[in-house]
Amino acid sequence: MIAYVRVLCLCLGLGLLSACGQLLDTSHTHSYETVYVVDADGANTYQISPDLSYNYGAADWSPDGTQLVYASSDLGDLFVSPVTGDSVVNLTQTDDMSEHSPKWSSNGTYISYYVGSGSSQSLYVRLADGTNPTLILDNVTGYAWSPDETYLAVVSAEKLYLLTVTGVNQGVLTQSIDTSVSVTWLSTTVMRYSYEGTDYLMTTSGTSVALLDTTDPNWTLPETQLAEKVSVDGYYRVSTGGDIQKVLAHGTYAALSDDHNTVISVYQQSVYRHDSDGSNSELLYSTSSGSLGNPILRGATMLFVSGGGVYTGTIASGAVTQIATGLSVALSSDGTKVAYSGFRRVSE
Repeated sequence: MIAYVRVLCLCLGLGLLSACGQLLDTSHTHSYETVYVVDADGANTYQISPDLSYNYGAADWSPDGTQLVYASSDLGDLFVSPVTGDSVVNLTQTDDMSEHSPKWSSNGTYISYYVGSGSSQSLYVRLADGTNPTLILDNVTGYAWSPDETYLAVVSAEKLYLLTVTGVNQGVLTQSIDTSVSVTWLSTTVMRYSYEGTDYLMTTSGTSVALLDTTDPNWTLPETQLAEKVSVDGYYRVSTGGDIQKVLAHGTYAALSDDHNTVISVYQQSVYRHDSDGSNSELLYSTSSGSLGNPILRGATMLFVSGGGVYTGTIASGAVTQIATGLSVALSSDGTKVAYSGFRRVSE
């Protein structure tokens, strides 16, 4: 007997109306992972990836917020489309390679991506128009663009490499690095990486210091900047003078707002808001089941995923609202739009 179900009026909690009240033959339907864009307040949801019988996901915003790059796990290709969702372009069109996890470079000149999977995956870079594919390094487990696009900090075989976009090796910066922890750039010349539970600062010239080395009262940053540090025992803020202040006594993750006035932290399945000095802590959201992702802060907006729900909130007010159901979220540079991977049901 053919099974029938009554269609739910709100598909995936996105506010997308389906044929409410009609009966669909579920034996001839299939769900496809699809890239959507929604305003940060939950309004104006629309589909970005092509309306075809393939899975698309893991979108990343261009720095200017006008385009998205994403991958198809079925086709093994990368796609670029404007935020309006029209004029989709297959960026790679390769038959013998499986490209995935694309990322824009800091200024939008290049798109980096992986080929292959696991510890054997290779890092490639192309120009944003899809031309000039270049192999950067094999067996890559993590990488990060420098803010000026000059370098790629690449982790391979537990070593940290500094390379240019043409794949030229500028040198091995360190022989030991935790491959499970991402490298991040604090400025155009300073990176942060982890080894055996301790975070370090590394300059492009190869000078390394422990970020939490508080035994030396004269310790300073390699160059003037504002930095932040989260460890298992708290959240630390580093002033422009190099002084380290323990802001929060707990937290598995913390992020500083663009205006440096607010810290959003995660601790024991809960999201908190604090002033940047750790005062005025306020519980914003808590869950007793499912995973809780690390918040992303851009402009006036915070974004996180909890149990498959996409949540946003205004940093100033702390109000949190579920705006969608999905995964692989990305927040535009101005904090006004969210890209995420949801599921689209197709009758076949």
